[in-house]
Amino acid sequence: MRFRTEDNRHRYFDPAVGRYISADPIGQIGGLNTYAYAHNSPINRWDPFGLKSQIRFWSGVGWGSSSFGHMSIQIDDTEFSFGPEGMTIEPTDAYERRQAFRDGDGIDLNLTAEEEAQLREFLENYRDEYSSLRNNCTDPIERGLAGVERGIGDSLTPEGANEAVRGSDLRDGRAKSIPGAEAQGPSAPWSPEFRGDQPSGPSGRFGAEPTP
Repeated sequence: MRFRTEDNRHRYFDPAVGRYISADPIGQIGGLNTYAYAHNSPINRWDPFGLKSQIRFWSGVGWGSSSFGHMSIQIDDTEFSFGPEGMTIEPTDAYERRQAFRDGDGIDLNLTAEEEAQLREFLENYRDEYSSLRNNCTDPIERGLAGVERGIGDSLTPEGANEAVRGSDLRDGRAKSIPGAEAQGPSAPWSPEFRGDQPSGPSGRFGAEPTP
């Protein structure tokens, strides 16, 4: 019997061998084996489009606003990132190229398809004005998750939000390291560093001051 290769939008599946024959488009942030599916546990986990929603925490660099780190979220192959210029929505691969000056970590979320769709709609229509204290990069994601009754509280900094996600039932598996380029120049001593499942905290690392 001859089986036909299936196109699952983002990846090709070969039913004859029972596995994907295309690498995961999110790369190794989905695990070292880029041909795996749902952490090789399809009964307990599922990822219908070959992708996974993931909160991303980016290490602090420099001495300005970016010294406190940053928080974004990937839904399917789209990244949502809130800053002084408002909500940035762009393909994840393009966003990751812009974040190459720093490392970070990604935490998979065990959202249902309905929760994911509602969260995406909320972020796509988020128009509130940015404020470093009252409405920073963490707030749209926190409010969107609260709107689908998967809240993680209200953290002032990405480091606080990282700890909240790690301690919640929203987390699906281990945090995965997102390596960045070797940075240059001094960073503030309070700058958090995120490296997968290693503890976060002041990094003592060095990084160039980016454009927010």
